[in-house]
Amino acid sequence: MKTNEDVYQTGTVKYMVNSKGHKVAAYKSNYVTKPKTWIQRNIRYPYDAILMWIGILSAIAILLISLSSCSLPLQCGDTIGSFNGVTAHYNSGDINSCEDERHISSDGYSYGFKWQCVEYIRRYYKDVFDHEMTRWGHASGYHEQDIKNGGFNETRQLTQYDNGMEMPQVHDIIVWRGKYGHVAIVTKVEDGYVHTIAQNVGEYCEARLELDGKTIAPGFNVAGFLRLEK
Repeated sequence: MKTNEDVYQTGTVKYMVNSKGHKVAAYKSNYVTKPKTWIQRNIRYPYDAILMWIGILSAIAILLISLSSCSLPLQCGDTIGSFNGVTAHYNSGDINSCEDERHISSDGYSYGFKWQCVEYIRRYYKDVFDHEMTRWGHASGYHEQDIKNGGFNETRQLTQYDNGMEMPQVHDIIVWRGKYGHVAIVTKVEDGYVHTIAQNVGEYCEARLELDGKTIAPGFNVAGFLRLEK
């Protein structure tokens, strides 16, 4: 015990009082050192405290940045996914184009309006297979009604199949009916499901469609699909 400190006893309780007259917390047994705080136990040197606060402040900053970025609305052209190295971009939902201009390849081929569903499938076939289609138009026109199942679609230079007549494969272009219709690329086929990627379908470009036998998304107006025969 330090020489400049005295112990006073009242009954069975001992008190420590230092030379300045300040009383230390009482103990019911023999005197032991006052328990250290968490900071005293874990931080021995000043730079430990500095590093701790830097870590805490950095974690808070990262969290705030993450929450802020998640809350920002998507802008036209933002990347929302990719398949085989072909990026899918966000479209605000405008019928024509959120940027009101066509996307043209380096060699002058028109992919289509940015960033419509048709633009993605034309860009995918051009960039992956170097396959060009002679016409663009609305998505619904990609599956032509006067072509029989398994016939050749001249305007797209692809084989055309009716929904339910053939099993879809990866890279096929699924076509939906409607005033403007919709098109998507098949990315995966598994038992009971077909996975696709497409543009102009909101914030998410990927989807999983039910596969009933050979029928894709029963009841959802799928006309069929186009395929590049190898």
